Amino acid sequence: MNALTSQEARDWCEERSISLSGDGFPHYRDVELGFTIRLPEKAARLTALTAWLLQESEKVPFQGALLWVKEWGIWAEHTEEAGIKIMEALRSVRGETRPLEEAPAMLFGSDELRDLHAFFIQPLLFGWDAFMIPATADYFAFNSHDEFICVVTKTEETRETLMNWLRGWNPQENASY
Repeated sequence: MNALTSQEARDWCEERSISLSGDGFPHYRDVELGFTIRLPEKAARLTALTAWLLQESEKVPFQGALLWVKEWGIWAEHTEEAGIKIMEALRSVRGETRPLEEAPAMLFGSDELRDLHAFFIQPLLFGWDAFMIPATADYFAFNSHDEFICVVTKTEETRETLMNWLRGWNPQENASY
């Protein structure tokens, strides 16, 4: 895992034909298709949903991904402090000492799927806005503090594939976030 500044994360996205809006939210230049999934209430189900969103499967080899925490500090201070401490501990084990404010994005290599899973769970648990963008850049997932995940795809084929893959999570056709 390598932590990135917001500018470095923007550059990574641009290299993959993902633009960022004025408020820093990723979008595809040509077309956007997608769907939303309401977050489950149980923590164990959040962990399972994270695995499904990462497309953990023998058929789809993991090629790396960017996890970009865009907003935190939304909830009660004691809850936020707990989440930040967990995130800082996960990052420090990997040698990253900068605070989340300085380097809010984390780039994971193809051999770091389990690490990404551990990090991606944190925004879901603590209700932070975050993007998970696979290195293939054919889709991305946005976790909202409003308790839903929006999956945005580059093509209709990818949208259909992911909707079928995630059908057990009751995806709703809607790409706005």
